[in-house]
Amino acid sequence: ARAGRPACHFARPYTHRLPVPPHRYLMRRRVTTAAASIEQTDRPLSEISLEVGFADQSHFTRVFMELTGDTPRAYRRRHR
Repeated sequence: ARAGRPACHFARPYTHRLPVPPHRYLMRRRVTTAAASIEQTDRPLSEISLEVGFADQSHFTRVFMELTGDTPRAYRRRHR
């Protein structure tokens, strides 16, 4: 908790504006940005994952697959 308040306290203002919780919204934005970079560049996937805000590539791969149905590598092959 930050400033002595639980995390949900800081998420409350966004629940009426966003159709999903803030963390889920952020993950979707990161994956959308990563997917565009994967389609448009040949940069290494590990570099892209760090650039969009994932701490490690395994977390990036797990979230990317959950949201797109493909691993980043499969997504790259499919969109070439």
